[in-house]
Amino acid sequence: MDYIDELRDGAAEHFKEWLAALAADDGYARAAAWGLRLQLEGLTPAEALMRVAEAMERHAGPHLVLYAASVAGGAYDDPDAIESMLETVEAILSDRRLSEAEREANR
Repeated sequence: MDYIDELRDGAAEHFKEWLAALAADDGYARAAAWGLRLQLEGLTPAEALMRVAEAMERHAGPHLVLYAASVAGGAYDDPDAIESMLETVEAILSDRRLSEAEREANR
């Protein structure tokens, strides 16, 4: 199971839409990627989510919610999707300290 499968409330769909917008060179999508210092070309959505989570930890600082809204909030800044993204990012970051077996048991 990939972390992207754990996103709920439309967050996965919004995230994939953001990735598509980024690939289409949309200015708003590029701004979030630039702020997080990301290059996501050629990655699957699941791989991209892992990179986004790591970048949010390093670069988002006090703007964590803003970046979650940018990449997974959708066109209408869906608060449930944003919350789901924040929870999933937290899970990704905390699970990095576990072994693969511990991660799977934890999920």
